[in-house]
Amino acid sequence: MQRTCDPSLGGECVKRFGIGYENYREFIEENLYYIDKTWLVGDVIEKGGKVILFTRPRRFGKTLALSMLQTFFELEYDKDGRVVSKERYFDGKRIMEAPDELLSMMGQVPVIRLSLKSANQPDFNRAGLRIRDEIVSEYSRHSYLLNSKELSVLEKEHFYSFLDAVDERKLHTRRISGRNIQVLDGFKNAVRFSDETPRQESHDSSG
Repeated sequence: MQRTCDPSLGGECVKRFGIGYENYREFIEENLYYIDKTWLVGDVIEKGGKVILFTRPRRFGKTLALSMLQTFFELEYDKDGRVVSKERYFDGKRIMEAPDELLSMMGQVPVIRLSLKSANQPDFNRAGLRIRDEIVSEYSRHSYLLNSKELSVLEKEHFYSFLDAVDERKLHTRRISGRNIQVLDGFKNAVRFSDETPRQESHDSSG
């Protein structure tokens, strides 16, 4: 739900702090305090290589930064099949001062985002299953690509095989095929984000 601050209604407009929030869109839609770091988009485009590694301590805003980048770059459709404009999420932000060439990249490509936080499980098998769920979820989210001419017939068949796994995720009966994973990863203009790595829990067995 979008929360607006309208002075005409009387009273003081006070923004809330987004404690515990990690989704950039929620900061904008709920009118939360947000330290403008949108120029990171420009840095990624102008200075980035094939792989960019953000090394910051925990709770330093890495997940929020990736969410902001995803919001900017991602091609998205609404339920009626219309392209969703991303400009409202960046209205008044510094990135809107960028050259038109950079802004033309807004909302143009699929974004593959995999979070490895869920892989923090008691054993390797359950960690693998949770990562599998993340991958299947991304296939489902990008199912509109099945109508794209960018994918070959064989790639679409692999795509469908993963969508078939959506209804079976809770049963954990299907295995991830490295060949299938490459279908999305190989999409020519896709942007790929990975959020964090699973941590090995330490257990005190000294008694």
